[in-house]
Amino acid sequence: MGTVQVFIEAEASRVRCRTHGVVASEVPWARHGSRFTRGFEDTIGWLATATSKTAVTELMRVGWRTVGGIVERIQVEIDGQVDRLAGLRRIGIDEISYKRGHKYLTIVVDHDSGRLLWAAVGRDEATVTRFFELLGEERCAEITHVSADSARWITNAVTKKCPQAVQCADPFHVVSWATDALDELRRETWNDARKLARSEPKRKRGRPPADAPPRPGNDLVKGLKGARYALLKNPENLTDNQRAKLAWVAKTDPRLHRGYLLKEALRFCFKVKGQAGKDALDRWLSWAQRCRIDAFVKLGQKIRRHRAAIDATLDHGLSNALIESTNTKIRVLTRMAYGFKTPEALIALAALTGRLPARPPRQNPHQMTHANDRRALYIARKRLRQFTCNAPDDVSLGHCTTWTCDGFYTYPNMPPALDRAASRSGPVTRRRRVLAQPIQVAAYRMANPPSSDAVVSNLSRPARWVASSGIRSADAM
Repeated sequence: MGTVQVFIEAEASRVRCRTHGVVASEVPWARHGSRFTRGFEDTIGWLATATSKTAVTELMRVGWRTVGGIVERIQVEIDGQVDRLAGLRRIGIDEISYKRGHKYLTIVVDHDSGRLLWAAVGRDEATVTRFFELLGEERCAEITHVSADSARWITNAVTKKCPQAVQCADPFHVVSWATDALDELRRETWNDARKLARSEPKRKRGRPPADAPPRPGNDLVKGLKGARYALLKNPENLTDNQRAKLAWVAKTDPRLHRGYLLKEALRFCFKVKGQAGKDALDRWLSWAQRCRIDAFVKLGQKIRRHRAAIDATLDHGLSNALIESTNTKIRVLTRMAYGFKTPEALIALAALTGRLPARPPRQNPHQMTHANDRRALYIARKRLRQFTCNAPDDVSLGHCTTWTCDGFYTYPNMPPALDRAASRSGPVTRRRRVLAQPIQVAAYRMANPPSSDAVVSNLSRPARWVASSGIRSADAM
């Protein structure tokens, strides 16, 4: 409880199993093979998905290996209660690098629920085949759409295991093909300009004379400098300087500007979608075939090979945006943890994110009036001796969840009226400062009897916590 460790002792019966031998019976407050209560592990599970392991270990006073084991136990329990692979219709497949040295994870998400379904180490056809084998033939037959980046190792596995599924190519990856082709054309233009500039005569320092020969190669090199982002960015995101640079490219290099228009025309196909997008793609392929730019001629041939998947994307509107967002969350988990020793720990934490059981709602006590505050404080002062002497009688403080640095308990959701009443009592001396909070807690406890069985014996002795009837309480170590 806060910074005070609490231990639970219970007489767990031992049973004899024909398969596993003599084992201890299951207890309601702990998971199998765990040394911690369910509430403690649930809290660590919530913290692990939002903070780093180092922060969790410092806050909860456990080792970082213990945090990983707790996360795996919670994930196994959730997987035993919920079948994540049931009712799949539309899925997305992609890969993510989790470590240096070309170490990849294959990610599968559900487009309908938006959750991570499955992850495994590897980036090949065998890894995707393992997922479909885990899914089973009956569930594979129920899948209707699969979105991917048109990688051959994904399309081959989907074609073998789910031949009836419609494969959709990710629009972002298709447009990135055109972006790469445009960047290749820009580098080719830059190299030609540099070659021309080297062949031109060099000028001496100072202002050139009026009859100096022109140097178009050097002028072209200076103009192309900084044109990369003006060509690759979307038109709506360009700055004024980048728009001016793009206008200069249109005047001085029609071939490079033609490649820019081809890239934007391909983006337009995915923007309109449907039959209009298909018609625009037909015109784009015809233009790319006769554009006399090698990079875009090869791109047109590549798009013709993946035309079925691209047409399916234009019809159904599926993309890998959900998978990319999942990959971003996995990268955030990796960054917060400063890396994982094993990929299994990363997979368990990624699968746990968003699938934790619902936390119990906090109690919202009614606001007390000023008269009731005075009455509660009057009753609390009558029991003040229980906090100042070693009386054997225990006082129940309700849901005491925080042990502050001043050495007294606080009550969550304490009404502001009690805080005002406590301020009127005025913690003048050190003794009264220690006693001010127990008065509030006792007064609130009497006015709002909780259903919890938490008991604090005395502030001068270690706290004791009784979870339920029949369980012995032990002094905190």
